[in-house]
Amino acid sequence: MSSSHFFDPDLPSRRAVTRPATLTACLLLLTSAWLGGTAAVEAQSRSWTINILRDTFGISRQEQIEPDIDDVHQGCPLRDCIPSIDQPGFVAAADAHALEDQDLVLGLNLGEVKRAYPVFILNHHEIVNDTVAGEPIAITYCPLCGSGVAFRRELDGETVELGVSGLLHNSDLILYDRTSESLWQQITGTAIAGPRRGEELSAIPLTMTSWGEWRQAYPDSEVLASDAGRTLSVTNKQPYGDYDSSKRLMFPANAQAARLLHPKQVVFGVDLPEGSVAVTERRLARENPLTVPVGGVDLTWTRGTDGSVTVVREDSAEPVLAHRMFWFAWYSFHTDTKLLDEND
Repeated sequence: MSSSHFFDPDLPSRRAVTRPATLTACLLLLTSAWLGGTAAVEAQSRSWTINILRDTFGISRQEQIEPDIDDVHQGCPLRDCIPSIDQPGFVAAADAHALEDQDLVLGLNLGEVKRAYPVFILNHHEIVNDTVAGEPIAITYCPLCGSGVAFRRELDGETVELGVSGLLHNSDLILYDRTSESLWQQITGTAIAGPRRGEELSAIPLTMTSWGEWRQAYPDSEVLASDAGRTLSVTNKQPYGDYDSSKRLMFPANAQAARLLHPKQVVFGVDLPEGSVAVTERRLARENPLTVPVGGVDLTWTRGTDGSVTVVREDSAEPVLAHRMFWFAWYSFHTDTKLLDEND
């Protein structure tokens, strides 16, 4: 979660939900968490006026939620404190002047539509409720985990909106749907509480890559704008400072991950019935394509010129979704994962 959401006048806020005193408390929490570690998080997280888990979603007992209830942390004052983009606008690639070649984007290639969602916008909104090629799609991004995942936002034939709950588990964004108010873990796509507990959102391929690579591959791509299609805001492109390279975390996650690899090392993770595997970005840069055996199944990984990473099962020629994120985030949800780094 980022305090910059609360102070940036350039950012559209569809849901104005915060008050100055609450904003100060949120800023103090994030600062103390960053400088003081997880103990500061646990102490400060109990100081909110509203307990989102209990007061907003009615969850106060362990049997109501899948993870340990004490492992769910509150990151901001109340639900929707980070406003999703619910009526997105787009500009042509040629008009996306605020984007530089090295800027990260989430790229969606669906039907005849190519769209790029700049990470510097998603840092401030985390969710885009979009419609692409006639399909209701949610683009989600957790800045703390470096994880971008796209979902079909249709449940039992009904289109739903996803929002930011204000809660985190293993430092990962917890979504909620505005119809049933169920809570969904972003990385796994699974409902962890509420009427839809145990159900899974349908994930679709999403590419996190540089704008330069994406633009070269798809010069006719549309680009998400921050104010319903007029401009791209460049205010505070990096609200998390050096978070992406630091070993520090803002909220608790599995500590074992850091003993195996730098927690912010970028990996591409695949989860199969036969087992899960993570391949580091630097390993794939060294060997492309790359074949990895997992539970008796050979997987072939290929990085395309547009930055996309495709994984195919050799036994069936079926594609498998690979998700890009920080190592600690993947490991926290897949503690038995196989890992391939540059020297493996």
